[in-house]
Amino acid sequence: MTSSATLADWQRLSAWSVLHNIASALRHLVNNFFALIPLAYGITRLPGELIIGLVLFAIVAAIVLWAVLHYRTFAYSLRDDSVLVRQGIVFKKQLDLAFVRIQNVTFEYPFYLRPMGLVTIKIDSAGSSGDEVYLAALEADEAEAIRKEILERKAHLARDDVADDAPSSDLLEAGDLLIDRQLPDLILHGLTNNRAWIILGGVGAVIGQGGDQIPVFVMSLGIDPEEFFSQSVGMMLLLFASALVLSVLIVAGLSVLGSIFSYYNFHLYGTNDAFSVHRGLLTKHEIHMRKSRVQTILFREDWLDRVLGRLNLVFEQLSHKQAGMMDEKVLVPTITRQQANELAWEVVPIPNPVDLDFACSHIRYFAKLAIVWTTLYVVVAAGFGLGLEWKLAALPLPLWATHMVLMYLTWLRKGIAVDGEMIIGRGGIIGIDYVVMQAYKLQGVSFTQSPFMRRRGLATLKLRVASRSIRMPFIDVTVARQIMDFGLLEVEAPGSHGDHRSWM
Repeated sequence: MTSSATLADWQRLSAWSVLHNIASALRHLVNNFFALIPLAYGITRLPGELIIGLVLFAIVAAIVLWAVLHYRTFAYSLRDDSVLVRQGIVFKKQLDLAFVRIQNVTFEYPFYLRPMGLVTIKIDSAGSSGDEVYLAALEADEAEAIRKEILERKAHLARDDVADDAPSSDLLEAGDLLIDRQLPDLILHGLTNNRAWIILGGVGAVIGQGGDQIPVFVMSLGIDPEEFFSQSVGMMLLLFASALVLSVLIVAGLSVLGSIFSYYNFHLYGTNDAFSVHRGLLTKHEIHMRKSRVQTILFREDWLDRVLGRLNLVFEQLSHKQAGMMDEKVLVPTITRQQANELAWEVVPIPNPVDLDFACSHIRYFAKLAIVWTTLYVVVAAGFGLGLEWKLAALPLPLWATHMVLMYLTWLRKGIAVDGEMIIGRGGIIGIDYVVMQAYKLQGVSFTQSPFMRRRGLATLKLRVASRSIRMPFIDVTVARQIMDFGLLEVEAPGSHGDHRSWM
């Protein structure tokens, strides 16, 4: 096992970390897929297969060369109060990550490193999104020693500043099993959280762009479109419905596979002061989260979740990470409301959000949006009529009607409530979300009134913590001031031991 004295020296990663660097480069390319479309198109237009092959080989070679050079220029060291990292191929950079700013120390077991029994440590800070550190391809004992050293030093430093910080042993222990998710739960999670309508919209756009080519393609198959479709309108509708159902089934299947890959063997453990999550099929994740770091608790019910009596519970920390990165969150997929309430009580004593009395936005808020958007639709319809044909002026009408209904449902869902030390925001359209935040962790409060709102006794209130915000437009000014005063008072109030409570 690596000693503390050795960790203070500059350390190099294993040569197997080259695989981690290659995977990171490929992940970056996938995340920037749309930006690379012009490049991919340009490559396909190159003259000759040999040149295209050489270009692709050069790209692969550049990725491998970058991965090797990054491995050669990367070093780390654990000092008395921080983790130091040196990296950079052309421009050298040294990152000084103070222990007191470390948010998470998590383990990842990528499928390409698991055959060698190697582990990747991810160290997240409370700073910007570029401050996370990956120590890749470590032996399991070495990784555990590094994590233990970081947490022990962090706890030692934190005890001088934050009285309620837990001892490091609470983060190193898995604790009691709070809940697990089996394969049927993950299938249900994939079905209730798929976004088939997004794919269908994209298919519709592609068909719209290539509509002129469809008859040509059909005729190339030996089918006369006019003769075929003139035989039966019912057959056309049947084919369209079949294609629609098949598209939904394909996307739902992909969503289920994504759920299984991400949350397979999901286990949530808890101690008095921390959570520990184990999940993942190919790449296994081991995520630790101190309960005192939780900024918001999100109860999320999509429309199908509501039908099935399920929801997703999310414990959120900071929001500076890129969208889709779940290491800053602990998501418990597809659980009952009773299970969600019990898990939320592991962090803070909160009521069942459904039972609360919410203050809602005034109907004038919906009227304002309806007027603005209706005016825009009228302008677009007039443009169609003048530029094309007056019969086409009615085309935006179905879209306008749908938009009005969705805005009305959004207005109905909007609400805010206060209970104990908690502020709870409600939102959604067909589904419904509840955002629970501890008032003393507020980092920003905004109270705004336009002259029109002032005459009507209305105001817009926005409350912000480190993970997200709650915005309530057009609520009664008295209610808005009461919630604002309550939040500011909680921020200034001392904790149960007379000490100042930290938002971290």
